[in-house]
Amino acid sequence: GNAGPYSPDETIACSMASTYFDRFTSVSWTYAIFGLTHEEIFESGGLDAVAVVRILELGLKLSLVGMLQSVYLFPVYYWIGEHVYHPATASITDPLQNISLANIPPGHHSAIATTVAAYIFFAAAMYLVLKEFEWFTTYRHRFLSKARADNYTVYVTGIPLELRSDTAVSAYFRECFHSDSVLEAHVALDIPALEKKVAERNSCVAKLEHAINVRDIKGGGTVGPTHRTGPLGLWGAKVESIDAYTEELRKLNEEVAQAIEAIETAQGERDAMAFDTAVSQPDGGDSGANNDLSFDIETTVSVVDSVTSGSELETPKKATKPMADSSSAKSKKADVNVMSALTFSPASESRLKHMESLAESVTSSALELITGKKDGTPRNAAFVTFNNLAATNSALQMIEVTPFLMDTAEAARPEDLYWGNIGLSHARKQLGALLGLSLSVLLMLFWTVPVGFVATLSNLSALTEVFPTVGHYIETHPWLANLFAQLAPLFLVVVVAMLPIILKLISQLEGHPSLTAVEASLFAKLSWFTIIQTFFVSAISGSVTKEIQNILVSPIHAVDLLATSLPAQSAYFMQIMLVSTLLGGVGIELLRVSAVGMAVIRRFIGPNLTEKERCTTWMGLRTLADPLEYLYARKLGAEVILIFMILFCYAAMAPLTCFVAGFCFLLLAGVLRNQFLFIYPTRNDSGGKLWVNFIQIIVVCMVIAQIALIGVLSLKKNKIAAPLLIPLPIITLLFSVYLKQKHYYVTMHLPTKICVQVDKENEADGSIQDFRFVRGKYLQPSIRDKSSFPDNFDEKLCESPAKETMKRRWIDFLNRTPHRKGKVVAPPASSATY
Repeated sequence: GNAGPYSPDETIACSMASTYFDRFTSVSWTYAIFGLTHEEIFESGGLDAVAVVRILELGLKLSLVGMLQSVYLFPVYYWIGEHVYHPATASITDPLQNISLANIPPGHHSAIATTVAAYIFFAAAMYLVLKEFEWFTTYRHRFLSKARADNYTVYVTGIPLELRSDTAVSAYFRECFHSDSVLEAHVALDIPALEKKVAERNSCVAKLEHAINVRDIKGGGTVGPTHRTGPLGLWGAKVESIDAYTEELRKLNEEVAQAIEAIETAQGERDAMAFDTAVSQPDGGDSGANNDLSFDIETTVSVVDSVTSGSELETPKKATKPMADSSSAKSKKADVNVMSALTFSPASESRLKHMESLAESVTSSALELITGKKDGTPRNAAFVTFNNLAATNSALQMIEVTPFLMDTAEAARPEDLYWGNIGLSHARKQLGALLGLSLSVLLMLFWTVPVGFVATLSNLSALTEVFPTVGHYIETHPWLANLFAQLAPLFLVVVVAMLPIILKLISQLEGHPSLTAVEASLFAKLSWFTIIQTFFVSAISGSVTKEIQNILVSPIHAVDLLATSLPAQSAYFMQIMLVSTLLGGVGIELLRVSAVGMAVIRRFIGPNLTEKERCTTWMGLRTLADPLEYLYARKLGAEVILIFMILFCYAAMAPLTCFVAGFCFLLLAGVLRNQFLFIYPTRNDSGGKLWVNFIQIIVVCMVIAQIALIGVLSLKKNKIAAPLLIPLPIITLLFSVYLKQKHYYVTMHLPTKICVQVDKENEADGSIQDFRFVRGKYLQPSIRDKSSFPDNFDEKLCESPAKETMKRRWIDFLNRTPHRKGKVVAPPASSATY
């Protein structure tokens, strides 16, 4: 765990840190942190950490381009405004506007300098984005080559009913690839009752473990705690806690074990239904001549239908498909494949009787599953694990004739999965996506009210228009005007901070199978909210509702609004960037205000008797030893994307913005380097997936900024500068199309050549022969362990007042548990399961 709130994590290779920080003071580390290479950040913080640092460095580079252009833009804007009189610019007294496009008189040819600056800036942006793909592709492929469970597993959806068993899914992929390539397959199951029992057992384990700690630490090892059996422990009979929880745990372990065994039996019956009747063809045997009967899966279904209806089993008809020639049959191995899964070749009447008997058994189990009488109904999704990267990446690119059938996708980390959403039907996922989109649009429309109100605080004329009584107080108390202007950015940051919580709830309703997918959806929603609400609504200020109505009637009105409002809003957006960065991105981040405050509360609330209890999160209260992961989607979508949007819009219009944006990017890059190395764990490393989404969003931001700039120049009646800019957004859109051709696709999969190379290296050194890092990881958590015990559970518990009766019950249960047969003592502490 962390040695302190601001100290390196003990699990990190601190030699990296000592290289740069042992000889520096509490201040000099601020520049020493930039000595860390991207390789070192990748090794200690993961690919997502490197991606965020590179994004911030990209923003810094773009800011430097804008700073260099200010060398000629500042003199042009200032000198023209001072020496060319025009009524529209004569009233400008703000020194910040004097060095911006707002100071250029309408129709003046000097605006061509803005056009030139825009072409240079966005050309540099496109070039830098293209160069970013080089490093990201390299690191992404390195990430995909790692021995991780998700790199060797694919997520399969749309599985037809006849293939919904572990063995059948394995056979399907063994037919598609080499039979030795498939390591295992796990079809997701509906097990709500078992999941409820396991949750109760986990709660009981925690209570028992704490009760034993109370006895050993507070009771001197002899006096145990007591509690009442009524609701919330407020009334009911008083019992010895250790005895009561031990007996409750014994019963729950028995119930869980029985439920798992029943599910395993049902799985075995389904596997037998598909494969027990399949005939294995020996090497060199002329099986093609002997097997004169061939049945596909419809034949098997007819067997089940016959048994269910009570009719006699009909002799199956000979298959109409031509039989494979004998030479082809001889080349077949005994491995189970898809043909054996879907084709049965019984050679005798006894075989048919066996099928009838088997069908009766499976039908009985199937009816119970369909009517919901017991857990274990197979879903239409599975996780298939391979033993080589080449097969995994080939499986990811498989297609079927029927859309959405046996559809494969990247598997998320096992710890990242939302098991309740695994195997949702395609219709349910489409409905969830539609629901998420609808709720997001509705929220976007209603969110304009609080954001628009906060925006009016910085515009006194708009504020007095909405609230006439406020104007009277401002006249009598002039200091309120300055107060509102200073508080507006702070209020906006607070309002925006509430948004991710709401949007994440909406994203979870969409039915995503993993936290990574939810974060990607959250990032997209946050980015668009930031662009439309924080930027657009703040820019137009005034009567938001009226302006939205005008935009709905005439969408081109949005361009006019931005063109009218943007030039005068640069100072406001610079304030937003500084407040967001200094307060949230640097101050709160470095001081870890939320984490420290939560840890202080946790110190006094919840179990704290042992080191394990003190370091464990309890009811959402985290300790410093268990830090929360970095919230990539929230930070990128709500903070960083806003700075990029402001930079794109004002790089040519108000070059001073580039200096503020560059300062913010520099601070954030330094602070997050420190946090990724010292604070944040890498549990939620998605392998840079958010980087791809981010690049796609900022390309759209570039187009929006270019269109807004064209609108500004058009309103200024620049007959040369505005038309010259029209090709720029077209070029940017073509650049986006170019990237979508192959650049994004190359980052999605590991190239075949690299797959083969890595597989050969792994086979040569034997480093992952046992595949311990992936084997069994995609089995649903509730059916992994038939028994679970506290860490501090030992034989002494059997000496409790329950005495020999409880001891005999424990020994009997332990001997019935398959993986504990032969043991006649209570489980050791090392057998605890969580």
